[in-house]
Amino acid sequence: MKKKWKVQDWSMKWKAAIILLILGLLPIASISALFFYQSNNILQQQVIDTSYRNLNVASSNFEKIIQDIEDMSEYIIYSDEFYEFMTLSPGDVTQGEINGLDNSLQAFFTFHLSNKSYFNSVKIEGRNGLVINKGDIVLNSEEKWANESKKRQGSVLWTDPYHIESDYPVKQTEVISLFRVINNKHNAIEPIGEVRIRLKEEELFHQMMYEDPHADHEVFILRENGLILSHEDKDMVGEPFPDDTFVSIIQQSSDPAFQYILNDETYYIAADKVDDFYLVSMVKERFILNELSEIRKTTQNIIIATVILSLIAIVGFIFTILKPIIELTRETKRVESGDFSARVKVRSQDEIGLLGARFNKMVTQVQHLIETKYKLEIQNKESELRALQSHVNPHFLYNMLDMIRWSARLENAPETGKSIEDLSRIFRTSLSSGKIWVNLEEEIKNVKSYLELQKRRLGVALSFYIVTEVGIEKARVMKLILQPLVENSIKHGFIRRSSENRIYIRVYRSEANIIIDVFDNGKGMKYWRKTFSSTSANQQSGFALNNINDRIAHAFGKQYGLSLMDHPKKQGTWIRLQFPYTEDENVSE
Repeated sequence: MKKKWKVQDWSMKWKAAIILLILGLLPIASISALFFYQSNNILQQQVIDTSYRNLNVASSNFEKIIQDIEDMSEYIIYSDEFYEFMTLSPGDVTQGEINGLDNSLQAFFTFHLSNKSYFNSVKIEGRNGLVINKGDIVLNSEEKWANESKKRQGSVLWTDPYHIESDYPVKQTEVISLFRVINNKHNAIEPIGEVRIRLKEEELFHQMMYEDPHADHEVFILRENGLILSHEDKDMVGEPFPDDTFVSIIQQSSDPAFQYILNDETYYIAADKVDDFYLVSMVKERFILNELSEIRKTTQNIIIATVILSLIAIVGFIFTILKPIIELTRETKRVESGDFSARVKVRSQDEIGLLGARFNKMVTQVQHLIETKYKLEIQNKESELRALQSHVNPHFLYNMLDMIRWSARLENAPETGKSIEDLSRIFRTSLSSGKIWVNLEEEIKNVKSYLELQKRRLGVALSFYIVTEVGIEKARVMKLILQPLVENSIKHGFIRRSSENRIYIRVYRSEANIIIDVFDNGKGMKYWRKTFSSTSANQQSGFALNNINDRIAHAFGKQYGLSLMDHPKKQGTWIRLQFPYTEDENVSE
């Protein structure tokens, strides 16, 4: 039977040679034609992209300015000095003390006035009648914005542009202001004052611009109500945009760039939203058409460069892509045959190089997992066997403990019943049908039952506290990892039996990890370091701690397990248990 040659069965060398030859020859004929037909679209997109990048820079600058001013108002709310200034009673302090506090707060605004060219002035007025003015003193009324700010009950209000009049020097300035009611930081609904921060509109515009706009390129800020907040043409500032349809498209369009005809002139529009503002870029189409002729002059150079680059691409493809792939295929066959010493030589940091590096890492991890998987299973079985040393049938033991607990209640011995219930819970956790993983909530209940039993045995000589973050109860943990820690504290950590012996357990989530901190006020780190580092088989406590650490490290990695921390009070012990947060019931797989 005659063999059929299919393209997909060709060698990669042949495929690469044919494809790259085609790519080397076709650009000469295709790029010139395609370039002339699509040069207009290319330039349009280039101008739009450039305009949009500049707009993004302007948006970023504007957003930073807005955020800085809002952060300043937040600082005023939570600053103790500002709080004292707005709430103190003038009759309770001397004028000198008021002046000293005023001078300290004035220095804060002096810094911003000297470092921010767009910063015009600020006014802070407390409920006690004390006022701070820095910058231009405003003569005309701002009552309209003050009333609107009161309605917002502490939320930020950014005003429309408006003129302010000042007497020294006598001038009119176009400003955009932040008005905000300052509420008591101890009572969020109690107003104690008001802050007004005024920004110079003209300086704000120049501060946010990446570069001065071209004559055929406009950039301006638009409010949601269609009012122009800032524009290079100052006659347009504070006026509504003349085309309502344009404003509606800006507000509703999901496309950040579009084409629009305004006053018989075609514009390419790019818009970006910052909080309640829209930054708009408008480029005239005629500007793009004038630039088109310059691009066509470079066509010949592009064609020549294409031929050269095609030849370079053929050679580069063979040595940088094809050769490493062939080597990777050869080493993969070695792994298939069971040879885990196979490695790929990594020559670069590109995708092919990363593929080779990850192949090497994968082979190493597979070999490591083969070795550690069985170790982890053996250690878990050993822990289970130690818990199952008793030959009493678990179900019989549960039933007997349950019967004794109810008998104690019927005989009016609730404390005895509670102790039996705690003991029963510990047995159930230890003899849990071979399960390795339990919910964090179950593990906490188990250690609490253990501590309750110890407290009944020791009385006032022991106290304990357990604090758990809400919402992490379903996290999966290895069972019996907390009881050995508190058991070591009770048996070996405390110097003497006194009412001052305390154990504190704190459980919380930190990013993607669960942290369990166990504190005691016993003998301190000396015993724990000796115990934790002990590998002697006859030191049971050291074995238990190392076993917990090894089980977690084998399951999640060496960065997890037990850590000995420096106690914040320099007395006692602080040991930390760390493992990844997961609610997956199949984590053991």
